[in-house]
Amino acid sequence: MVSASGVYGNTPPSPGNKTVTAWRTASELTIDGALEESVWQQAPEATAFWMNFPADTSLASATTITKVAYDDKNLYIGADVLHASAKPQQYIASSLRRDFPFVENDAFGVIIDAFSDNTNGYGFYVSAHGVQREEQIFNGTTADATWDIIWYSSVRQHERGYTVEMAIPLRYLRFRENAAEWNINFVRNDVSSNERSSWAATPRFFNLGNLAYHGKLQWSDEVKASKRNVSLIPSLSFAASQHQQKAVQSQLRPSLDAKVGITPSLNLDVTINPDFSQAEVDQAQVNLSRFELEFPEKRLFFIENSDLFSEFGLEKRGTSPVRPFYSRRIGLSYNATTGLYEQTQVLGGLRLSGKLNNNLRIGAMSIQTKGLQTEPAEPTHSKEYYPSQNYSVLALQQKVFSRSNIGVILVNRQAWGDHNSADYRFNTNDYNRVAGLDYNLASQDGKWTGKLYQHFSFTNNSDRPSTAQGGLLQYTSKRTLSWVGVNKVGKDFAPETGFVPRKNFTNLFGELSYFIYPKSWQLNYIQPILHYSLYLDSLSRNKTDQRFFTGLKWKFENTAIIYTLFMNDYTYLNVPFNPAQNEGPSLAAHTDYRYSYFKVHYVSDLRKTYSWQLVSDLGKFYNGNIAKFQGFLNRKIEPWGMVGINFNINFIRLPEPYANNNIFLLGPRAELSLSRSLFINSIVQYNSQNQNLNFYGRLQWRFRPLSDLYLVYSNNHNTHLGQRQNQSLVMKFVYWL
Repeated sequence: MVSASGVYGNTPPSPGNKTVTAWRTASELTIDGALEESVWQQAPEATAFWMNFPADTSLASATTITKVAYDDKNLYIGADVLHASAKPQQYIASSLRRDFPFVENDAFGVIIDAFSDNTNGYGFYVSAHGVQREEQIFNGTTADATWDIIWYSSVRQHERGYTVEMAIPLRYLRFRENAAEWNINFVRNDVSSNERSSWAATPRFFNLGNLAYHGKLQWSDEVKASKRNVSLIPSLSFAASQHQQKAVQSQLRPSLDAKVGITPSLNLDVTINPDFSQAEVDQAQVNLSRFELEFPEKRLFFIENSDLFSEFGLEKRGTSPVRPFYSRRIGLSYNATTGLYEQTQVLGGLRLSGKLNNNLRIGAMSIQTKGLQTEPAEPTHSKEYYPSQNYSVLALQQKVFSRSNIGVILVNRQAWGDHNSADYRFNTNDYNRVAGLDYNLASQDGKWTGKLYQHFSFTNNSDRPSTAQGGLLQYTSKRTLSWVGVNKVGKDFAPETGFVPRKNFTNLFGELSYFIYPKSWQLNYIQPILHYSLYLDSLSRNKTDQRFFTGLKWKFENTAIIYTLFMNDYTYLNVPFNPAQNEGPSLAAHTDYRYSYFKVHYVSDLRKTYSWQLVSDLGKFYNGNIAKFQGFLNRKIEPWGMVGINFNINFIRLPEPYANNNIFLLGPRAELSLSRSLFINSIVQYNSQNQNLNFYGRLQWRFRPLSDLYLVYSNNHNTHLGQRQNQSLVMKFVYWL
């Protein structure tokens, strides 16, 4: 028998071998963290947590005791989280703000797979300071913490640790009624002991949220979904905005969102006249490549079950992304007069998502945007109209084998009007459509993953569809992390509601790495890496790009990481390109360049008061040289939050007659929690590449669960012209019923 302290060399129990029974309670529990109700005395214990980091061959050094109860409304989790020493402990908290980073905080959590499909689930976490984090888990491993629901928790600290009590409303969980058991796991992060552990053992080469590793939650009686499953979220915004030196314009805008549970596993989201003004500002980026950059989705309506739409196609290190659906396209319209994308109003939308049965998921979405009217560039020109658009998506995902699935997606962008008037009418000549078929591989133990896909795009300008296809196979184990893949995109493949920054290529890519575990208290592992990717023109088969790199990744016991890599790139230019990203002369089309440089990537121990990251490229760049320094420096103000600065500094030196350039991006920022209900988020971003100075400030008061009052100010200045581009002040009230 293994002692509580653990003995290295023991083998943890296999996935699914641990069980815990959920105990039914006749009355609703008071969530105060005390665990004094009789049900907590009767319910069976789940204990004997296994380490996941820094090793996975022993029990955790400290004890965690977990129990589960339920009634007709809620799933209850109770936990006594103890520490190894007898001394009182000061718990680490990076912030008091919701959705805290789990690995930087002392915290306890529960992972729920209600369909027992090892693919889709939820994570609920509470820090030792009582802060909540919730997330959706999809593809068995990928977590999205932008998902939000109302649930309840309380924490009480005592001499030997802290107790946690959670109440998770069943109305928000998608599950099959009358199921005898669910998959479940309990996880813990112990910052002072530098340990992460879980009740059902999870190998060190996987994150704790991996759904392939779990125990069983057995119900003492049948569990039913709540009969009332409708949430209304009205909001009201007042905005005052100014463009350049024009008069200030104001607007009062009511909005309504609703979440309707069609079945216990199927949800309908409705939005009417939505306002996304409270969404956080995008972090500015420097683009030294020839292709578009990607930004994350932060708008609430597009978040829940977003993987049903966004995970089609392929995105992996070594290849260019191919995504048939990219929700950030919705609400943007290209203005040919200014050459810029401008925001357009979303009038409303519907989104149905969830499970039709235990193995079949569905996602269906339709959104209508308002048209855009622009002022003429010259007094003699007429006004330009950019018609209203409808964006509709249908996705189906059928589980096959133990954890794999087959997915089908249909995407349609359809214009309602034309460039001659602002009238709404169906325009049969202005559309863009995509059809896709994906097979997603995931073995039962999670070691083998991959995908195959075939996509088609259709436009009214072409008689035949253009295609994209590819595949990926990855193997992950204690000793190796390796993958190989192929990606091919046709010259005219154009999913206008997708993200495909590069076209007309065939790409072969692969990476091989091996884990070495030295007998050193300082190093957790050393990982030699060998990477190769090759791009060919899909039509001529000529080589256009090639990348080779090799080096080492060093993971330390204190969680710090260092990459030391030698990079060698080859680029053939089909069109002129200026690597300096300025007004100087461009490199000529049909010329090629081979250049080598060194990359050093360091991430410090993020648990410390001061943490920082530096990515440095030093060496050749096309026909010249580059010195690039990118990263951040943060200072925690525990437990209130952090202040820091993002930076991206590039010194580009090219031979005559080409121009040199220094490109700077500086972003001082502060994220402060004055309490668990009052938050300040501010950032100043200066980007010399587009000569823009942006200030963003947001005050958020959470006066009840998921109900907020926001005050948001944004200002953009053109530093070259020395004038304001735009500014806005928004007050928004959101109430979750």
